[in-house]
Amino acid sequence: MLVLAAAVVLAVVFGSRLGRPPVSKPVTARGGGQEVQLARAIAAIKAEEIVSVLPADAIPALTNPTLVPADSAALDDDDPVIGVELEGEARAYSVPLLSRHEIVNDAIRGRPIAVSW
Repeated sequence: MLVLAAAVVLAVVFGSRLGRPPVSKPVTARGGGQEVQLARAIAAIKAEEIVSVLPADAIPALTNPTLVPADSAALDDDDPVIGVELEGEARAYSVPLLSRHEIVNDAIRGRPIAVSW
């Protein structure tokens, strides 16, 4: 949840720099019967409430993954993927694969990207 919340905040903050307009109204989070602005909800998280279950670097990132054409991928049509399109080149990263690695360091048209799950 915290990672998702951080990703939403980053998208709101940097959206206009990525060629997309920023969100026109504040993003909200719901929980415990309340709805609050997401930035306030994140700011209210206390460091002692964050629990780590794995040591640092316990889940290795995928770096420069081997890519295959969509029709050769070992995926069913309804398997979830995270899609990235940059300058007309599209990639799909398998969510089950990302669940084992959590991040992919890749490059599209020479531009480094990170895909995080």
